[in-house]
Amino acid sequence: MLTWVLCIVVIVPAMTWGLSTVQSAFSATVPTRTVADGETIVVDLDPADAPAIYLGIEEAGVGFQFSSTHSIPVDTECVIRGDAEGLDLLQPEGAFSITTGDVQWHQLFLIQVPTPGTYEVQCTGEGARFGVAKDLPEGLFSRSMALLAGILAVAAAAVVTTIVLVRKRRAARSGFAAYGPPRW
Repeated sequence: MLTWVLCIVVIVPAMTWGLSTVQSAFSATVPTRTVADGETIVVDLDPADAPAIYLGIEEAGVGFQFSSTHSIPVDTECVIRGDAEGLDLLQPEGAFSITTGDVQWHQLFLIQVPTPGTYEVQCTGEGARFGVAKDLPEGLFSRSMALLAGILAVAAAAVVTTIVLVRKRRAARSGFAAYGPPRW
């Protein structure tokens, strides 16, 4: 019983924090404003937000994929315009995509903006939609693993509790004390 109380006191807040962090990180990577092939989108960007350009392709399903290779299913080209020096589009080290509704969003570029401001982004890619959103925050993988560890800890506690209760019940039915045969 004490094990479960400690489990709840420690794991529930940690899992709640982890789940909200992971959920908000994924929702921040989905563009809210999108444009079609060749259209220009005007966006306010801040380097602290780690902005990125995403390619949206119609595809049914839900999920998240991460890979170390950068493979995009459509030939694309993007440009960014603004008054700041040092403005650049960078290829991400790894590639990820996230599917929401019927659109799979592929991260194309990380946007390097030196100062907060208003910028124009234009991308081309046959039949595709484009949008600007945040990059996945650093540490998201470790937070996701902490969330998974919390789930596994609760599962392990449930299994151990079940085993202990079953053994106690069997011992009681056989006439032995819960911790072994009676001492003479």
